[in-house]
Amino acid sequence: RNCPEGIAKSNDVIGTCLNTKSRDCQKHFGPNVTNCLCYPFSTHNRVRITCYCCKVKS
Repeated sequence: RNCPEGIAKSNDVIGTCLNTKSRDCQKHFGPNVTNCLCYPFSTHNRVRITCYCCKVKS
């Protein structure tokens, strides 16, 4: 569940990304952050999820 390099930023992102490079993450957090870990925001609302964008080695 943790980011190896630490969490860069976290926010609610509409989309479906999971442990992968995501354009949604790049759009919300910038092009330098590409590893996005996302978890369900609510069991009653599966569309909205919480994304943690991990720092990546440059």
